[in-house]
Amino acid sequence: MRKNLGNKRNELHEENITSIMNLFNTFQNTDNIKIFDNEDFGYTKVTVERPQQLNFKVDEERLENLYSIPAFNKLIASKKKNPEEKEKGEKEGKQQQNKIIDALKNIPNNLIKSYNEFDKLVTEEIGSFNIITPTFKRNIIEKLSKHDDTAEYIKDSKGKLKPDPNLRDTEKIPLKTDINSYFNKEVKKYYKDAWMDRKKDKIGYEINFTRYFYKYEPPRPLEEIEADIKKVTKEIQELLSENFDDV
Repeated sequence: MRKNLGNKRNELHEENITSIMNLFNTFQNTDNIKIFDNEDFGYTKVTVERPQQLNFKVDEERLENLYSIPAFNKLIASKKKNPEEKEKGEKEGKQQQNKIIDALKNIPNNLIKSYNEFDKLVTEEIGSFNIITPTFKRNIIEKLSKHDDTAEYIKDSKGKLKPDPNLRDTEKIPLKTDINSYFNKEVKKYYKDAWMDRKKDKIGYEINFTRYFYKYEPPRPLEEIEADIKKVTKEIQELLSENFDDV
């Protein structure tokens, strides 16, 4: 097109349209025609979950992560317009932050691989603070954790495995393929503790023209490529030689 219209960059002329219609009306499998069912283009997008496994530790590196918690940063945020009152509020907030950090430092800094064990230790140290809500405490525990394949599985209140959002993935499974068979062959084979959340299934369609009309073209012989390189190299040397002669 003279000017791109969004993602549209090409224009079909009358002869192109006529040619396409003739191919369509032929309706036979040829090099230029492929006949498919609608389902051949469809897929089920399945969400694959893996269990959450975390280790926990209180050290300087992980304590720095607390500053990425909105509720933690909010402690030093003062809405006072008066400069003196604003400074006072920020100072008190900083003291609260330090109080939380100092309390957490009372926890032994050895690596803990049980969520329940670490949750109990954190609760003992900061559970009595008025500013610590259940959500705030969960955020603190999360920031003091790292993924660990050797750690205990984390379960919810019903005893079910909790999925790790950082390990969540999706698979596009063709509509004509049995989902359970595909999952066992392509996913379970590598991640034995993975499972599918079928409530999140989504049906989609895509047409990949390259896949359906791909024609293999063997690479050029090495001798031919080498000859071209030598030819180009010779031409460059000749051009450089002429330039030096002019100087």
